[in-house]
Formats: sequence, C-alpha cells, structure tokens
Amino acid sequence: MSCVDQRIVERLDLDPVGERLILTPGAVVAQWWPTYIISLMLWDQQGRKHDIASLEVCATNFFQRPHEGLLGRDVLGSCRFNYNGPYTSFTLEF
Repeated sequence: MSCVDQRIVERLDLDPVGERLILTPGAVVAQWWPTYIISLMLWDQQGRKHDIASLEVCATNFFQRPHEGLLGRDVLGSCRFNYNGPYTSFTLEF
C-alpha cells in the first residue's frame, strides 16, 4: 500500500475512508492506520501522463525524512521500476 505524509492529508482536508492494520519494518506490533482516497498522476520522460484516478493510501508521519510519500506495490504493479544502484537513481516506465 502506498503512503503519503499526514501533513499532505491535513492540507488537503481529506476525510478518512477506512483503516488498515499495517506492520512496518521497524515495528514489533501492527498498528491501525487511517486510509484516504487520492488521485495520483505521474509523468514519464516523454511527458506522457500515467493517471491513477482512485488510489487508497495510508497516511503517516514522514517528519524529517527526505520524502513525502512511498509508492507501494499497488502503484508499482502497473509499471516497470528500474533501480540503478551504482548511480542511486531509478526510472518508472508505464
């Protein structure tokens, strides 16, 4: 499941649509996280848009992290994800 920063949800004034029981890598016990419906738009290098009109995401705190969200398999399953380790870069293909 993809996640976005809680501050984004608050700025957009989104209402939760449910909850998911999630066990994160550093946790010992799973916790209930609120979920929200968002639209996600990604563009490729040629300017083509990949639109996911209705995506359920969880919201969490990415405070002091270099990102504001994580793409889960719900998104990555619809594209090709290429990671170039030596250059610490990645590409998505739709």
